[in-house]
Amino acid sequence: MRTLGLLGLVAAVLALTALASPWAWSAAAMMGWSFSFARVYDRVFEVLLVAGVLTAWRRLDLGSATGIGFRRHAWARELARGLAIGLAGLAVGIAVAALFGGLVPALRFSPAKTLRKALLGAGGATRETCSPSRRRRSCTPLCT
Repeated sequence: MRTLGLLGLVAAVLALTALASPWAWSAAAMMGWSFSFARVYDRVFEVLLVAGVLTAWRRLDLGSATGIGFRRHAWARELARGLAIGLAGLAVGIAVAALFGGLVPALRFSPAKTLRKALLGAGGATRETCSPSRRRRSCTPLCT
């Protein structure tokens, strides 16, 4: 039954995306942004799917944090191992791309602006993750 519920949710999100995407694309165009329709469609779908899954999580009985593998004793070590493997994979991919001439390193912005944006993003993520209201609800093990 969970599978049918999840399939129904995805179908509903697709239908809603088909209705909302033209409006979002038009609004972006009126604001002066020139995104392709496919890009707007993808982003609208992603946002609606995340919102739909979070909203219907309990109703679809998708499991608790413990049931899907979070909140275990070794979660930090497993997270670090996964991040290390992911970074190693990225390093191999970048090395292969550089070896065959498919990589031309360049920054979109100046190094100072890039560093500023990175620090602001990290600060915002840390603030959101470790805010007192989230700690009270025990949403995340990162701040405890």
